Amino acid sequence: MNFPSNSSDYLSSENWSVFSEVSFPCDTDSPKDLGSWLSETCRRLYLPDDLCSKLLPSVENAVRRAVEKIETPLRESIHIVIFLSINAFQSQGTWGFFQIEKTMRGQDAGEEMVHRISLYLYREG
Repeated sequence: MNFPSNSSDYLSSENWSVFSEVSFPCDTDSPKDLGSWLSETCRRLYLPDDLCSKLLPSVENAVRRAVEKIETPLRESIHIVIFLSINAFQSQGTWGFFQIEKTMRGQDAGEEMVHRISLYLYREG
């Protein structure tokens, strides 16, 4: 499992910033480590248990859907990114999230296929 050191691939909008991300090739057993990575992310954000208990099955289902689409495991990867709203700690509302799944191929025909799962965490209210 790869933990990218910077998020230069993403342009943070004025409302969202990258909090954590992880990548792994599709031909590995790395999805088994998702629970640890996500638990650590939840801990670092002091997220409530009820939200964390919803995030893991959501991510696991998204990874399962991505794996079902895989055509050439050696040329594909899964990339998970957690975005945090910039005002998440300024609000006292409950936490919420939404998820976007996207499959992208590089511009060159030989480039790797990437299955990207983006989680957006925010405070309601």
